[in-house]
Amino acid sequence: MTIVPQKSDDTVHILEGRATLFKRPLTPHWHVRYKANGKWERTTTKCEELAEAKSKAVDIVTNAWFRERNDLPIVSKRFSAVAKLAIRRMEDAQKANQGKATYKTYIQALKGHLIPFLGNHNIDRITNALMADFATWRIEQMKRVPSASVINNHNSALNRVFDEALEHGYMKKMQVPLLRNDGVKTEKRPSITIEEYTTLHRALAPWVADGRQGNETQLRQVLRDYILILAHTGIRPGTEAMNLKWHSVGHFTKKGVQYLGITVNGKTGPRHVTVRHGAIRYFDRLRCMNEEWAKLSLEDFLKLRLDAYVFRVEGKDRKGNVVQKDMTTT
Repeated sequence: MTIVPQKSDDTVHILEGRATLFKRPLTPHWHVRYKANGKWERTTTKCEELAEAKSKAVDIVTNAWFRERNDLPIVSKRFSAVAKLAIRRMEDAQKANQGKATYKTYIQALKGHLIPFLGNHNIDRITNALMADFATWRIEQMKRVPSASVINNHNSALNRVFDEALEHGYMKKMQVPLLRNDGVKTEKRPSITIEEYTTLHRALAPWVADGRQGNETQLRQVLRDYILILAHTGIRPGTEAMNLKWHSVGHFTKKGVQYLGITVNGKTGPRHVTVRHGAIRYFDRLRCMNEEWAKLSLEDFLKLRLDAYVFRVEGKDRKGNVVQKDMTTT
């Protein structure tokens, strides 16, 4: 005799058995399981009463089948949820040293402007009209018309979110809105002239000497060599320069001649730069600001491959420990 297992009181079939209501442990709400696009989908009805849950489940399932017939996404997610997935993916790439320098800017754009305005909207219902409203809101928030560069970063951040939504099936390609850039075109800064550079160069040494003894003098010394190294190497101020560490500075030989080279990492990725001979003394001056490092020759010091920043000032924290003070905000 075949024994037919009894159906659980927490499982109810609806729509002629094509969908199932069920309960999960630790939650009073009914969930519904159904098949669409060849995949099993599960979602909560957010209802505790069975009769109410049945009605809500029928709406959920029939709506999903309607979307399936019309080639629309079965599952709809809010922009904030998909944006968080995109942020996590960028942060994971950064931790694995595979991310781009611009990821930091994209994450800031998402958290600062895009999620606050678009967060509660479904990702597959972000229309061109809504994006026009966002552009107006952004001007109000920034109290100015953003530059083309800012809008370009926002658009790139949005595309990261839309790509995430497309990959997970939360929207279709045809639902991605048109992203415009009507920002203010910024004029390129003019190149510094030889005369201007000469004036700056001659003024740096007395400017350092005029600083108050202690931290201010150290800061001025570092800034002086920072400017001179930028001028003699062509590395970019900001990310490339401020993240430069001593282990990325070293000698190499080419055709029997020894050169000093540095490896920097910025918005275009890592690149190797040869230091002009006249700039070597600027690196040496920065090294000699540390009493222990000054006891060595430059060549022996560089062989240590130290994991320490080049453009930093040493100081002490509240516990008296020697630390490298951040220069980027000074």
